[in-house]
Amino acid sequence: MPPRRPRHVDAYDSDDSFSPNDNDASENTSSAGEDVFDVNEDEDGSDTEATDAEDLDVELDVEDLSKLFGGNLQPPEYWRRAVEDMNESEFECQDYSPSTTALLDNVEEQWRLYCEVLDRDPRQCYETLSVGILYNFFDWYLSQKVGKDGRKKSGIKKKSSLGTYWKIFRLVFERAMGERIASKLGRSMRKVIGRLAKKHGLNDQARANRIMTIDQLKQHIEETLSTTRKMFKVGELKKLDICPGELELPLPLREDLNDTYIFRRAISTGTAYVLSPDEPISEAMMGAWFKRIGELLGLEYSTILYSLRYNAANGFDQSANVSEALRNLVLGHASSEPFRHHYLGREIGADLWGILRGQNPQQALIKQSGSIGHSISKRRPTDLTQEQSASIATHPTIRRLTTALRRLPQRSKAYKDARQEINSEKQRLRRELKQSIIREWTDNQAVDDIECQLRGDDFTKPAMADTCRPQGPAQKRLLAALTAPLIATLEDQYQRRDDAINAVSEYCLVQEGCTMRGPRPLSRDSSSKTPSNGTEISPLDLATLAIYARNKTERPRRCFVCIGQAHSLPPDDSRVDDLIREFYSSSDLTKHFKRKHLSKMKADDKTECKVCKMPLDHKMHLQNHAFRIHGTVS
Repeated sequence: MPPRRPRHVDAYDSDDSFSPNDNDASENTSSAGEDVFDVNEDEDGSDTEATDAEDLDVELDVEDLSKLFGGNLQPPEYWRRAVEDMNESEFECQDYSPSTTALLDNVEEQWRLYCEVLDRDPRQCYETLSVGILYNFFDWYLSQKVGKDGRKKSGIKKKSSLGTYWKIFRLVFERAMGERIASKLGRSMRKVIGRLAKKHGLNDQARANRIMTIDQLKQHIEETLSTTRKMFKVGELKKLDICPGELELPLPLREDLNDTYIFRRAISTGTAYVLSPDEPISEAMMGAWFKRIGELLGLEYSTILYSLRYNAANGFDQSANVSEALRNLVLGHASSEPFRHHYLGREIGADLWGILRGQNPQQALIKQSGSIGHSISKRRPTDLTQEQSASIATHPTIRRLTTALRRLPQRSKAYKDARQEINSEKQRLRRELKQSIIREWTDNQAVDDIECQLRGDDFTKPAMADTCRPQGPAQKRLLAALTAPLIATLEDQYQRRDDAINAVSEYCLVQEGCTMRGPRPLSRDSSSKTPSNGTEISPLDLATLAIYARNKTERPRRCFVCIGQAHSLPPDDSRVDDLIREFYSSSDLTKHFKRKHLSKMKADDKTECKVCKMPLDHKMHLQNHAFRIHGTVS
């Protein structure tokens, strides 16, 4: 059999932004000599048959072997029926990854809904596919503003996203019909996409794929460890050694941990946070955290997880020690097309002017100016002020919805739906206002800085509102241990590593509090009182005494669940004041108790009152205990 020809890479499947993760990577990486489907000759040119006598074991029963090859493991009728009943359609389409299959299914569902609007069969529309059908399908899809369960759709904002959606539709068509869309129709769709992008006002600017350098990644990590404006609701190895004469010491996990995720999602039980046994931290959650830390760091461009991959890809490409084939292997690309289209930095990473003048290029300066951290500024706004957030209430849409809400009877389903619509609209308007302020800040602040310097004034530091809780002791020790400088001796380096592991282990037991201070801090008047015998009582002890109802009509104004959490914290922890604060009224405490604790519990969840040291069997038991012992109505 002649050797297999190398597979031709079609540009049709080269777009990495939507191409599936191929599971048959061995087809691209294995050499011809390792192909299990080809018969290769030995180097001496002699042919070897599987039935050569010298290749058979002397104890092998040739008669049994011939019966085995005769297929007597199953009767002949079994194989005849297997050939007739074989479903070959399962092997005709390409095998996609679960994420790509979800994309295809979503587009196929949109196509089905569109065909329902036309009152046509989806397969019939596939068979009679034309430019008119495709134009109106994408026009219909871009016009959809409400999705499943009445939720507003984010929609497509960029022309490139519409192009990606068209590419996914081509795969959906191929999966359904077993053949590709005609090339002539594909060429016509270029004009269709351009016209639809203009009609719906889609942005045609490519996303900035600026790199994140290692130094900027270090800043990002330090901000993650030190900030108290972002909350993450989430054993030491001994000094092992490798056996003399060997080069490695494996650290295998127990087999019962093979199906357990390392980074698992934190779930609120109403009284505490616990790690989910089977739910991992999703990519969307990690991406949102990464983006938020970039905002707190003061970066102009949004930080995405791919920023690190962009830096690695461009670093491999510029290294003389990494070939193009090795770069593609590391990135998981079948060809160089995805790198050129999506990874190659649009900011020129070479000092072209220095090269033209014959001088030493200033590569460090050029790399810094084209990186994502070149725009860092701690003065950049990250959140709306109280005045800006309150201005949303005067928006015409909010006024109209609020007026309509007053006409509805309270506690009705229509009232709840209208209230939910108002909250969603307020959230959307706040998000748009925040993005507008951040987008305009760079130019406006630059003008202010220029005018300030022309007047001869110095830069003034912005007044930072004291709205963030201070760092706790465990967080301070964590940051100090992880940012400790390198030490010269090996033993001291071991100690530095162990200190960092201990700090991380200690911080894993800490439940982070709220990112913002409460609007009503605890009054210190009651805290400073001392009993007649002269012994001082801590504010936590005073708050604990105030959460017990002496009769059925008394309504304390402190949350017994939060005070129970405060008892597990060190006395000097800054979160104690937030947990033991007194609410303005008992109804405010009821709202807090329902929203922060009851809403996160299932009916059969078990918990404990940490103040009374009493186990509670289910949610109703907690509500009953809260009313009878602590006077909290729910």
